[in-house]
Amino acid sequence: MKTPEILQLMTALLTAAASIIMSLEQKLVKRLRRQNATSPEAAVPLPNLRAISRWRLTRLQTAGAVRGAGTDAYYFHEESYRALRRKRVRRAVTVALVIAAAATAVYFLR
Repeated sequence: MKTPEILQLMTALLTAAASIIMSLEQKLVKRLRRQNATSPEAAVPLPNLRAISRWRLTRLQTAGAVRGAGTDAYYFHEESYRALRRKRVRRAVTVALVIAAAATAVYFLR
């Protein structure tokens, strides 16, 4: 395989992985929204989450988008989630620009 083909394959694999991860995260967010868990008083338990969903829950908690309210009860914080999404968009654009620059450099240097 040549370098451009490797870069294309890596990009496709990373995009697929990111899509799967974001889909699982969206399910958690939709679940909390559907149950109107948007305040500490309305927090709901999230039992029986798979390992990857627990990982996403932890990441959302770290960002402040999902917050704990007592034992195994969680609620969704919309403003923090919007800030997290803006941060992710900036990061994705930066990564895309770096990948485009690397691909361009590889193309012209071969």
